[in-house]
Amino acid sequence: MEGVFTTRPDLGPPLTEAEVIDEITHASTLSQGDVISVLTNLRRILVRAAHLTRPSEPLFGLFRMSLSSGGRLADPGQTVDIDDIAPWVNLYPANEFQQQFRAGLVIERTGIDADRMPEIESVRNDATGTDQSFTPGDILHITGDDLRLDPVDMAQGVFFVDGESNETRATRYVLVTAGQVLVLVPAGLRGPQTLIVRVKYGPNLRQTTHGATLLPATPRPEPHPPLTPGPPQSRAGGGARAAAA
Repeated sequence: MEGVFTTRPDLGPPLTEAEVIDEITHASTLSQGDVISVLTNLRRILVRAAHLTRPSEPLFGLFRMSLSSGGRLADPGQTVDIDDIAPWVNLYPANEFQQQFRAGLVIERTGIDADRMPEIESVRNDATGTDQSFTPGDILHITGDDLRLDPVDMAQGVFFVDGESNETRATRYVLVTAGQVLVLVPAGLRGPQTLIVRVKYGPNLRQTTHGATLLPATPRPEPHPPLTPGPPQSRAGGGARAAAA
């Protein structure tokens, strides 16, 4: 019998914007403000390129970037407007980046279809940038392996189970691949939730349960100023003169 295997990245903690700013500041002669200014301009350039739907040449020898978009129609004759289109970014790693990626891989056998199981590696709240949390009505980003479910099949999908074992199936899926699922969290979810993913392999329905309980999101702290500067602040002296007048 011919065997197959899949590769799964050995993921560590996510790289944060604050960590990038700190590392550049400590490794260079730039101040924190200089670093934020450079990253702000880089962000502006990439957003402008995305607005023009321009793919990028290799960025810093690491990857190419391009945009895709799509959605799902209940009726082939349905009119599509701009709000129905869900965009996402595709990154294509360059050779050196691929080598670094391969260095962190672990190869495991998946066996035959009857033995296959979906696997959840990480769950991220795109609204807050935090792990193991959810925001009703916003996108939850699930990564793992063998996650390619059929959103139309009600037996498959992403399910949320509350403390009283009430199960809620997510109905809106932004992106579904073998390695990731982007799904809108049902608007009515409250309190801690257990996340379950069910996938059908041929006639076999398999499910996996995420090991960490998802909690409603709390506001994310901002240790650094945002990359995009806000409006200029009025000077205190000017306010004092105006008050005196």
